[in-house]
Amino acid sequence: MHTNLVSIAAAVTLATCITCICGCPNPVHVERKAQVRVAGTLLVVPFQSGKDYYYDSEAGNAVARNAVKALALNSRNITSVDSLKARGPLRSLILEKTIDTAAWAEIGREAGADYILYGSVDELSWRDLDDPSLPRCNFTISFTVVDTSESREIFHTTRTGRYPIMLLADGGVSVYEMGDEGLRFRAYAYIGKVVARTFYDHMVTRFEVLSLQEGANTTPAE
Repeated sequence: MHTNLVSIAAAVTLATCITCICGCPNPVHVERKAQVRVAGTLLVVPFQSGKDYYYDSEAGNAVARNAVKALALNSRNITSVDSLKARGPLRSLILEKTIDTAAWAEIGREAGADYILYGSVDELSWRDLDDPSLPRCNFTISFTVVDTSESREIFHTTRTGRYPIMLLADGGVSVYEMGDEGLRFRAYAYIGKVVARTFYDHMVTRFEVLSLQEGANTTPAE
């Protein structure tokens, strides 16, 4: 059954791509501009998730780690700061219901960061929303960027999306070939890239434009 599903998914994906390339008036890829244009050092705090605090969530750690990797590969203006420098100061606030912007800025300054990014994995599931028998990552994340020198929030957003974007495969590899572990690994890498792309210009497919929803954004600093 899985083999048939993979074959059908691959055929539909190919047909859709050919249709878009040959028959659509718009190009397959579109350019997206950076939403936060800053230069300097950035500390990406491992996200919290559900009852798990910052640094305690498998998903939150993986998202932050992959965001740092994507920034290193794609941004010339941002240098990442070791997130472990913020673990102690953040742990001291573990009983606080909320951490205000001034406190986040102080944590970032102590770690030597010009900017600090923190967030949460708000929703995460591993089955297709329309067909629970099919593997797929569905996620909602939210994150905030704070200018540490001015103790000022400069960006906040929520992103809701799925992985793989194209039906049941990515780059010719189906979710069945990935397996559960492979799906998690690739999904976390994708979510981390979604976070990192906030800081640099990039190209996305029109399929991704349709699949990734963004909440209201604060006005970024120029």
